[in-house]
Amino acid sequence: MKFTLILAVSLVLTVWRFETADCRVPITADSGNLTSDIYFPRFPKNIPPYGFNLSYGPENSPPVEENKPYFPISPRAVQVDPTKVTDEEIIQLSESLYGKEISLLSQISVNLQGKTRSVDTNDVAPLPLLQVSDKVFNVPTIAKLRPLFDNYHMDTSVNEKFSAAQLQEQDDFLDAVMATNVMRQTMSFLQSKGIVSSNLRSQKDYLKTMWFGLYNRGQGAVGSSGFEHVFLGEISKGKIIGLHNWVFFGEQEKTGRLDYKGYINYLKLGTKEEIDEVRFTLDGLNKPVNTLFVGTSPEMEIALYTICFQFRPDELCKLSMGEKNFAIQTYTWRYNGQLLIGSAFPKLRY
Repeated sequence: MKFTLILAVSLVLTVWRFETADCRVPITADSGNLTSDIYFPRFPKNIPPYGFNLSYGPENSPPVEENKPYFPISPRAVQVDPTKVTDEEIIQLSESLYGKEISLLSQISVNLQGKTRSVDTNDVAPLPLLQVSDKVFNVPTIAKLRPLFDNYHMDTSVNEKFSAAQLQEQDDFLDAVMATNVMRQTMSFLQSKGIVSSNLRSQKDYLKTMWFGLYNRGQGAVGSSGFEHVFLGEISKGKIIGLHNWVFFGEQEKTGRLDYKGYINYLKLGTKEEIDEVRFTLDGLNKPVNTLFVGTSPEMEIALYTICFQFRPDELCKLSMGEKNFAIQTYTWRYNGQLLIGSAFPKLRY
């Protein structure tokens, strides 16, 4: 009798240890994210996740010294300390990626026209900012990027729902990005830091979750994602937010939806790319200041934003391309226990 009781207690303790040891939870379509085989650890109670607030911005970001950044975004479900990656490593990586970048700026006419300020309301740029050669649209990643432009509702209060064809367009775009030299080197760097494994499927899933995972931006609808916000822009409470991709910017100028009002500042990044700080309206809604890369490939933007989101979340990420210093600002968005991209955009100075 005593032996049987001891055996039963031992069995209960063994089961309990097994169940509590694995604190990983899978993401599912029900949680507003694309189904994946990636697992994410639950947040330990004694480790507050970075970017815990349901809105983003410097005023909401917890101090780094008080909250160790904790990332459940890794496909291998490991805890990562971004401070172990130095500024020098990230700067060297960005210059190396620049060396692998295709040159598109020669196929783009940038017409800055009049200089403006964010507080101004007049139009000092009667002509479009960008005129893009059709040759640019033959670049594989740009060719796969453009079909995504009409897959989203700009209003963040509207739920996003995708057809099978639209989900395939997301996969096609990521496949094209993954095939580039820029992304291969980016993944190699992430692998060296223990963020991703060598498995190409898990690397793609890592990007897919981070960029295309849907979340609620606080208006009751699962109507936002990092990709939509950064590349296409959104309308939230009657205001334009995001929209930092030059390909989408140029296409909206051609349709007449976007009216460029003038530039605030700009920075040439060697001979291949530049960053423009501009003012514009979209569908009559004013965005007083906005920054965007011009001439960059989609894979370069995905690579830089991903690196900065992973290692410098909610702060300025120092970079250099063409021997010109600049920065990227990222903000995290916590949704269903995951940290996703709330916003990411270039800044002309540290």
